[in-house]
Amino acid sequence: MFHCPHCGSNIHEEEQFCVICGKKLPLDLESRLNDSKKFNRWWFLPISFAVSLCFVFITYFLILQAKHEQANHHYTLGAELMEEHKYDEALTQFELSKQYKSTFPQAQIALNFLQTTVEIDEGLNQVPEFIEKKQFKEALEYLDTFEEDLNNLQGPAVNEYLNKLANQRDIVELEKIREELANSPSIETLKTLLWDAESIKNEEGIEITGEIRQEIVDYIFSKASEQLNNNQFNDALLIVEDGLKYAEQSTKLQSLKTTIEKEKTAFETAQQERIEQAITIAEEEEQHNRNDAIELDTVDIEYNDEGNIIVKGKVKSAATVPISSVFVEYELYVEGNDPFITNRVFVFPDVLYPGETGNFEFTHYDVNAKRKNYLINVNKITWYVD
Repeated sequence: MFHCPHCGSNIHEEEQFCVICGKKLPLDLESRLNDSKKFNRWWFLPISFAVSLCFVFITYFLILQAKHEQANHHYTLGAELMEEHKYDEALTQFELSKQYKSTFPQAQIALNFLQTTVEIDEGLNQVPEFIEKKQFKEALEYLDTFEEDLNNLQGPAVNEYLNKLANQRDIVELEKIREELANSPSIETLKTLLWDAESIKNEEGIEITGEIRQEIVDYIFSKASEQLNNNQFNDALLIVEDGLKYAEQSTKLQSLKTTIEKEKTAFETAQQERIEQAITIAEEEEQHNRNDAIELDTVDIEYNDEGNIIVKGKVKSAATVPISSVFVEYELYVEGNDPFITNRVFVFPDVLYPGETGNFEFTHYDVNAKRKNYLINVNKITWYVD
């Protein structure tokens, strides 16, 4: 096998030039028989390219590493400045951190936070204007937007701004409550205002909560007292118990509740006694109306021109209710002899009211009227109680 003495490629005997490297081949065929291969210089190109590429990668990596370290350095400085409340200087450091590493998420979050704080600081300056215009709802909604911007962030600085927003919210709520209290609110509105005031934990909130609670107590005391004076004990108790839901520790309402319960017991006891007394009176009255409702006023015997005996009389109602169908039973007799006639006569009018007088009269046609010594005796009076 013949070889090119220049590049070591395989050649043929009759070839004058190497088809690989293009150089002229020696005429001496023995020199072509040398099988020691020389280095193929064409391999240098990919090797040098690979070496260059490695160099570029290493250089790029070192540059990235340096930028990463610078980004971390500026981010750390920014975080320290934030803790010192130097937000403007911190903002500069976070921007430098982003310049060294544009995909630095922590730096971007910090930048977003600082930009949000700038908006918040500017926005909080507008809250007094809302309050002055009594636009309390708009002010609270305005603060809500800032809180939403901070919801996804964490850290001491975030908490500080959340507290700042909470304080502003308390100020707005307090002014809103004061405005409603100035307009003589109803008891239901007072109850709602009490819940709102209790959510404000600062000194002013505690003070206004006490004022609202006292107004509720005074109102409840007044209304319950009215019901108590009208002996509406159950309604009075309901009013007081409702008031105690909002002022559980109120000695004024607790004392009133005790008074109502005592008055209710005394009233019910007295009422029961009155009922029992009324029942007794009613029973006595009924007994009287059944047994002693009629009093005999007069009864006489007269004679008419024909010589007939006429029995006349009057009765009076001693009943407490109307009575009707009164009948008088009497007997005629001669002194020393047994009765020779018995009769029952109807009293008119048919109905006698308490205190009224009724009359009765009957003419006997079958009695010998020649004798003038007839006597009369009323044996029985009957009536019906309506």
